[in-house]
Amino acid sequence: STVTTSKTDTATSSSTESASASATATSSSSSDANHQQEPHEHSSDNTIPPPPKSCRHNPQEQKFHHLSPSVPSTKRLLRATSSSTSPSSPGKAPIIVHAERTFVGHTDDITAHAISSDGRYLVTGSYDETAKLWDMATGEEIRTFHGHASDLHSVALSVDGKYLATGSNDKTAKLWNLQTGEILQTYVGHTDVVESLTIDTYSKYLVTGSWDKTAKLWDLMTGEEIRTFDGHTLNVACVNMSLDGKYLVTGASDNTAKLWDVQTGKEIRTFAGHHRNVCSVALLSSSFISSSLFKLREESMKDKEGKQKESSSSTRTTSAQKEGKEKDRLEKKTVPVLATGSRDNTAKLWDLTTGEEIWTFKGHKNFIHSVDISADGQYLLTGSRDKTAKLWSLQTGLEVETFVGHTDYIRHVRISRDCQYVVTGSNDKTAKLWKI
Repeated sequence: STVTTSKTDTATSSSTESASASATATSSSSSDANHQQEPHEHSSDNTIPPPPKSCRHNPQEQKFHHLSPSVPSTKRLLRATSSSTSPSSPGKAPIIVHAERTFVGHTDDITAHAISSDGRYLVTGSYDETAKLWDMATGEEIRTFHGHASDLHSVALSVDGKYLATGSNDKTAKLWNLQTGEILQTYVGHTDVVESLTIDTYSKYLVTGSWDKTAKLWDLMTGEEIRTFDGHTLNVACVNMSLDGKYLVTGASDNTAKLWDVQTGKEIRTFAGHHRNVCSVALLSSSFISSSLFKLREESMKDKEGKQKESSSSTRTTSAQKEGKEKDRLEKKTVPVLATGSRDNTAKLWDLTTGEEIWTFKGHKNFIHSVDISADGQYLLTGSRDKTAKLWSLQTGLEVETFVGHTDYIRHVRISRDCQYVVTGSNDKTAKLWKI
């Protein structure tokens, strides 16, 4: 294998229309079985400074000051809630956002990317058989990683900023030293494309998802295969772990997502509701705002069913009692959530503990290839084959912003942990950074 890097600035800038909003830990990917491979292109070399020690332990508390000044989260919240409080009312039209920066250098489709926990670096993976490391603030290409024998389908960064993991059409995953570009480990065991992968919060384990219909848990450093998660009937397209490392979620071409116990390998529940492939999954350990969507969903269901008959006067409750019960009901809806994106053109939000579907997000005109949830639990980001990405409020279920600028479909989306930036990767061979 060879590693080359470059100081050449390959990024371009474009005008931006301001907006505000989102970020959390997730992982997603989508597949293209008919893709034709193209030869990769080499770049040159540079070293990167190690990430700040302060970002190595708690990924939820990272702050970023090297990019543009932060927009107060209260303004983002007000804009999201002012549009509408009911899915039946149209509210304000979503804000159209244009990219601040474009990352140019790959010679084929960008299939996946990851943002470092400290927000300083972006890694992209491509069908050109390479991964690239970029400076987020300048758009400068720092390093190119060569070593796989075929297309790259997935990338992941460790929270501590030391490691890069890549998954490929060559049926292997690899672990790299992000500082030097050295290959540290190759994971061999899958019998088909490694479509997705993720590194746990503590850099102990790697999870891979494959077209061989399985997911696998590996010891990150030794490369030992620990266990196989077998239960899907078609290709596993996406994997994601909970922050505590106890649970794994997989999404597959069998139209379902599944929740697994990492230590035992046992399936806990199946999330069924999509009509086509589940391409992407994202987790959030606790969402205090999803309760309102439960209420909106119930109201929507009642509208469809018609007004229910009033109960007898002897069983009616007072207005104050109703308000009290409603408050209690909403407070109990502070739950861990799962988001899924599908080829049925929708994304769904689920209660991870019960498997109940909370809400369906409709608005894209083609497949949703990728989803992400903001770290503050207030926004969902979706990327689609319709060449756009959309930001949605998890309080109202409404579309807040639309990101327009790619010339081919969007394969992957991520929100920075400070909820200030979105990065999208596309089949137009570029990645773009957007301020939200």
